[in-house]
Amino acid sequence: MVMVLLMNMLMVSHLIKIESGHIMNLAKHFITLASLTLALATTVPTISAQESESVSVETSESSQEQNTDESTTVVTEVQGDVDDHHSGHANRASFIPEQILNPDDSPYEAPEEVGEYAGYYTGQVDIPNQDLAIHIAVNIYEDGLLNLAYYFDVTEGDQGKRFFVDEQDVLHEIPAPYQDVTLMTAGIQENEQGDLYGGLIRKTLSPVLLINQEGVSDTIYPYYDMAYELRESYANARVYQQMGLFLQDGAAIVDVNHLIGLESDEPLVLELDKGEDANDEDAFLVENKTYEILQDSFDNYLVDHNEFNMDFDNANDFVQFIQASHLQTNKRFPSETTFELIDPENVEDDFAGDTLFALLINNEVLYVYDGSKLYVTDSVELNDGIYSSSQWVTN
Repeated sequence: MVMVLLMNMLMVSHLIKIESGHIMNLAKHFITLASLTLALATTVPTISAQESESVSVETSESSQEQNTDESTTVVTEVQGDVDDHHSGHANRASFIPEQILNPDDSPYEAPEEVGEYAGYYTGQVDIPNQDLAIHIAVNIYEDGLLNLAYYFDVTEGDQGKRFFVDEQDVLHEIPAPYQDVTLMTAGIQENEQGDLYGGLIRKTLSPVLLINQEGVSDTIYPYYDMAYELRESYANARVYQQMGLFLQDGAAIVDVNHLIGLESDEPLVLELDKGEDANDEDAFLVENKTYEILQDSFDNYLVDHNEFNMDFDNANDFVQFIQASHLQTNKRFPSETTFELIDPENVEDDFAGDTLFALLINNEVLYVYDGSKLYVTDSVELNDGIYSSSQWVTN
């Protein structure tokens, strides 16, 4: 059964800040995700990972195009009618290019030497003065195209956490995996000196990675792009700016500072290791091109050009979507964050359907799904073990 999701409900985000052990409410920020607009007298906060809690490096303004996380904008009031920038785009998005072009608009062709570099590569290195390690995976194809992914690990301090629900409906918390993952697709170019380098095609992706019932990240879910990007169709794609990957003397080499836009006087160059196959745990990150990921996501995770598909088969599907709507990219929740699955029988409501799933975050924000609609409130009342509210927001 296909459910129409989110939302005329105005979401994200009630930011949280850890200060002297207390969770501080910084803002109430809502963005319309459907074609209709609502006039709401009050706003209902949801909890998002704090910007300072995400794993990221200080980057230069000239770094390549990155998604920005609008959930970190501090907004103190919301107008009743919110302009929906998706309206007027009735056709389904088309992200698969008919052809790929060079910067001069000529058809792209792979340099002759690319074949010897085809394969799967990985590498990791600590970033000086950042308490971070960067992991890089690259898949180079015979046709000269490549997929590159990078993400970070915290080498010192709190790694933050994420949540999943197993097949016995037990909720677990785990250290946040693949923090701030970024995906790129590129084409190998040859400069006038005969050097081979990777040129970015279209945009980068910073998706949420959904965690399955075994606690493994296995689904790339570009929530931010689906929620905020226009549903446009593009006939062609162009190989353009240099991304920091070079091929020379049989090796794949990454200029890490260039790749992540890090301003540093200390060079950080990493030669990647070539594997016999792409069977390690990071391989799924580079199996599909970014525009293929976008196409699949828009086709399968949206009911229409501005409504998410909400068809939760189990409690984990429900919990993963709630996390995605908070994080928007693959950030982390602070260690103080709590998730608690509530027995649906312990939720008192006047909803049309039966309550199927209920999730309480930090003992203050309650989500309920009744099979067709998603409800949220920050005015949670608990009496004799029964949760209720007089103020719900829904689609």
